[in-house]
Amino acid sequence: MCIRDRNESISQEFLDCIDDVPLLEKLYESNGSCFHFDSDEGRVANVEATGFIEKYELFAYYKDILPQLGWQINESASQSILKFNRDKEMLRITVSKAEDKIVVIFFSILLANP
Repeated sequence: MCIRDRNESISQEFLDCIDDVPLLEKLYESNGSCFHFDSDEGRVANVEATGFIEKYELFAYYKDILPQLGWQINESASQSILKFNRDKEMLRITVSKAEDKIVVIFFSILLANP
């Protein structure tokens, strides 16, 4: 898939666990960290990624890329959390520091139609 990044068309990797969320080039999805549950009522997914990147770079990337995929940023997020909504889906990106690397938790929930 190609999406724009700062007015350039690039080929993009996506998370394996949440397949419609792009994975920033400097992040690596942690093996065995995927939790994915589907039911008639919706879907829940959670996955961890780590890398050597500054938080401001990560936030800038996702604030730029995700709206291109239909996500709207939720401005009530904190300094360590980004929140996005798309129809009946919510995506939360939580960032923390562990030693010299950054740890990113992607949490997605999709509610099925009632």
